[in-house]
Amino acid sequence: MARFLFYIPGTAAPCGGVSVILDWVRLLRENGFEAEAICETPGFEYKFGPQSSKILYTAEVARVLGARNFLLRRMRNPVFRNPEPSKVLNLRDDDIIVVPEYSAPWLPAAFPRHKLVLLVQAYVWLKERKKRLAWDPARFCAVIAVSEICLGFARLMNLSPLHKVPLAIDTTLFRPGPKENIIAYMPRRRPDDVELLVRSLKDRGQVSDYQLQPIDGMPLSEVAAILGRARIFLSFSENEGFGLPPAEAMAAGCLVVGFTGGGGDEFFDPQWSFPIPDGNLPQFLHKVEDMVSEYRSDPRRLDAMASLGASEIRARYSPAAQQKELTHVFESLSRSCARTPVC
Repeated sequence: MARFLFYIPGTAAPCGGVSVILDWVRLLRENGFEAEAICETPGFEYKFGPQSSKILYTAEVARVLGARNFLLRRMRNPVFRNPEPSKVLNLRDDDIIVVPEYSAPWLPAAFPRHKLVLLVQAYVWLKERKKRLAWDPARFCAVIAVSEICLGFARLMNLSPLHKVPLAIDTTLFRPGPKENIIAYMPRRRPDDVELLVRSLKDRGQVSDYQLQPIDGMPLSEVAAILGRARIFLSFSENEGFGLPPAEAMAAGCLVVGFTGGGGDEFFDPQWSFPIPDGNLPQFLHKVEDMVSEYRSDPRRLDAMASLGASEIRARYSPAAQQKELTHVFESLSRSCARTPVC
């Protein structure tokens, strides 16, 4: 059976796409596949999520990035050290490289004789013409998308064959708890919108009995604990391939209000959430105030919505559902890519 090599960048900041890839590597290994994460930074360790296996240093990718860029990465990366021999990639002829969509313009050059699979977690790289024209779809023997919108953009580009592996929410971490008057939000996207809305909510005084709590830059366990206590979550999603924070908030029993970011269209159901037209901050503001006012007078409808949302999201994006589809897709890729010639 082929070995699957998943490229990740040597990022010094939390990145949802990297966390997903490392989790897939773990799951594939647990299910009998050969799978490794590879990176151009010697000795790299990802500090922002669980990691079940070593990350292999790949000189092939380092060479493609260029000596100057590589040296800059060495100087700026505080975790740099000479890799142990067991942490250096030794390429095999049967390796299949899983290429994140943002690296499609340059990563294939590091593996000219190997089969490639495109992993699409962010559709903006398929939507923007300049980025779209910077890589050759013919180099890829298959495409994996993580959401309906990513799958749809891959279809628009006539990419094939297409597979979908749903993302999973850690339901042992993100679960409803006793709720408090907390409005949580992720400030990483749309910082101007975040600042304006949060300041307006504070200045107007209609949610003065609620604590406004940002959740950026925290360990995942702390984020989950806050969402388990928060009654409301503000979604500022933008151009998302999926948008995990609002989905995790729903799984934790929060009432989620705000922007779907595109990818969130598949789970922002009006039966259990409050989608706001993209960019409409005035409507966003008034909806939050209306929710708080209704909860004070009669919480039963909103409590029922939050409970329904938690049940639906936890079932739809369960780790079991992801694992089943992941193993099915990679069994298929093991067979189909072996028959596909390298372009």
